Amino acid sequence: MPDKDPVKTFQSFADQLGTNIVHPLGGALFFIAACWSFIVPKKYAAWALIFIACFISPAQRFAFLTLDFDFQRAIAILLVFRAIILGEFTNTRFRLIDWCVIAFSLTMVLAGGLREGGHKYISEMGGAVDIICIYMVGRTLIRDFEDLKSLMLGAAIASIPVMVFFTVEQMTQWNFFSLLGGVPETTFIRDGNIRAQGAFTHPIIAGMFWSTFAAMFIGVILSGKKTLKALICGWFGTISSFIIVLMTSSSTPIAGFLVTLGAWCCFPYRMHLRLIRWVLFLGLAFIHLIHPTGVHAFIFTNFSFVAGSTGRHRYILIDGAVSNFSDWALYGSKTKYNRAFRDITCDYVITAVNGGIVALVLEFAIITMAFYAAGRTIRAARDREELYLAYGVGAAVLTVAVMAIAVSVYGQALVPFYLTFGIAASLGTLEWNRKTRRRSVAHGPGNGQAPTMHDPTGENGS
Repeated sequence: MPDKDPVKTFQSFADQLGTNIVHPLGGALFFIAACWSFIVPKKYAAWALIFIACFISPAQRFAFLTLDFDFQRAIAILLVFRAIILGEFTNTRFRLIDWCVIAFSLTMVLAGGLREGGHKYISEMGGAVDIICIYMVGRTLIRDFEDLKSLMLGAAIASIPVMVFFTVEQMTQWNFFSLLGGVPETTFIRDGNIRAQGAFTHPIIAGMFWSTFAAMFIGVILSGKKTLKALICGWFGTISSFIIVLMTSSSTPIAGFLVTLGAWCCFPYRMHLRLIRWVLFLGLAFIHLIHPTGVHAFIFTNFSFVAGSTGRHRYILIDGAVSNFSDWALYGSKTKYNRAFRDITCDYVITAVNGGIVALVLEFAIITMAFYAAGRTIRAARDREELYLAYGVGAAVLTVAVMAIAVSVYGQALVPFYLTFGIAASLGTLEWNRKTRRRSVAHGPGNGQAPTMHDPTGENGS
């Protein structure tokens, strides 16, 4: 049976990197997901990635020439191959955000190799493949609102059994997914709180995953649709996500869910979001100036949602990175600036110390451009449903961006993080494409000219 100590379980998993670990049940589910990736219509293809992330631990993997391909990575690669083979990638012309994602990934690879030697190039390449492929799944397979609704339906359907498994885990303190390996058999308890995690690498990762999708599920509820699909995507998805987040007993996912709710509370004021951003920025700057240890200390040491939260750990982590900027700015650093650096639970800090200032700036640029793309999608909305779905994507971008302050993005967390950015970037082309189509119709045969569907962006249909 798997080791009951979660730390030892993770170490055992790390020690076996480079070997094949395939449980028969896990292998069967992977085979089904791989077939699904190619035989279903485009709008349902990304379901394979969602279901593998929710039900198979990253401990399940193939090894080829000492290179590891966990099931999530393998499915993401297969989905990109599908897009290339079936021509779904053809009409995608790269935009600035796409190049930034690629540049960010390659910067992490280059910085790691320069800092630690040739072996680091290989290990960092795996992370680069994860980021680029998961992002491209959202960028190429979610091309319009119908694709988005289909993706959300798959996530909502997956959330129901995940909620059931989390409920059982809370009641019995036994993790069913330990049978497949990679997660502890006995659920970890912190200060009397059972922290359910299911097949996810950590309770916080599980909470981050579902807090992000909740931002989009809420949009379906508010859109007012009364169909069965809307009921599943809206109410079932939101309620299941909320229950899962609570069962993780982790402050970061709960805070992420509150950020989601806060984003939706701002919906009536969406035309004034720029003013809201400036007010928020100036408010945080004022707190930073008057607080003796900065705004990050004010937030992390004063706000906690469950007993045993490690907010002060995050403060010490960020403080160490800021205080030692010159040490990691060029291409990162292996130095542990304080005790908190034994567990870097902030994605922006881990980006800084692993990739340097260039990687950190690129990560912020990706998030900024994803927000901008979500704004363009909101402006392109033609009806109430599209408006709420578009706003949900923007709320999801905000949720993952905020939660990344208190969790490092790895394992299944890569899916909501980079998939959301890819979706935002893809849907952000709708406004231009619709204007192009209107011009094409206006200059059609009825006006004495040959019809044209020329699109300078090269993204017709995206």
